[in-house]
Amino acid sequence: ATMMGVPALLAHYIFRLRNVGEKKSRVWSGLFGFLAGAGGLGLAALISVVLLVTTIPAHLNAEVERASIYTMGLAHIPLVILEGVFTALVVVFLQRVRPELLEE
Repeated sequence: ATMMGVPALLAHYIFRLRNVGEKKSRVWSGLFGFLAGAGGLGLAALISVVLLVTTIPAHLNAEVERASIYTMGLAHIPLVILEGVFTALVVVFLQRVRPELLEE
């Protein structure tokens, strides 16, 4: 719950930063949508890599396990970018067709 909940809350607060100041354009909302989507997934992947690396059982080959865990972590980089782009597109779309859904 912590591994997924903390990044989700952080993403929520990152997205709320788009309302700071007077900039309420689609570009500004899209940028913070990207940061929220990418940041949430990236932090969840980072937490999972740290948890997996620090809890490798003693009966397994630690070097092989570490290499596979780091590879899994690196494989999340394209997913982080895609999540950010998708979230930004959804935010811009919602701002155009139903802006009341994005109100506080």
